[in-house]
Amino acid sequence: MNPRRVHRLMREHFPAVDAVRHDWINVADRHGVRREVVAQMLNTWVDAPWLLVQAHRKLGDYLPRDAAIDFICTHAGKGWGGYLRITDRAFTAFMVIGTNGVAAGWRKDLLDG
Repeated sequence: MNPRRVHRLMREHFPAVDAVRHDWINVADRHGVRREVVAQMLNTWVDAPWLLVQAHRKLGDYLPRDAAIDFICTHAGKGWGGYLRITDRAFTAFMVIGTNGVAAGWRKDLLDG
């Protein structure tokens, strides 16, 4: 899936991030993003075999889980502003990683509760 399509889908379906409503976890240290922490968060929040990931409007893709984790570890915290966003194709589960290396996840069914 090309980055333009990913950006359009994210704009249309990814919910606004209300930072106060989420518990944040540090997924990065001075050496970069900790792959095992990201994988654990994905298992908790976005347990899908394929993931939509977007670093910014010109950099995103629809990737199998392992490739998505590689993408996340490579591009998270690069300072493009906003959040690196991760979701399943049905837009029912979400995860974001801020430029400061903290991440939060949630599911659509828990957002309203």
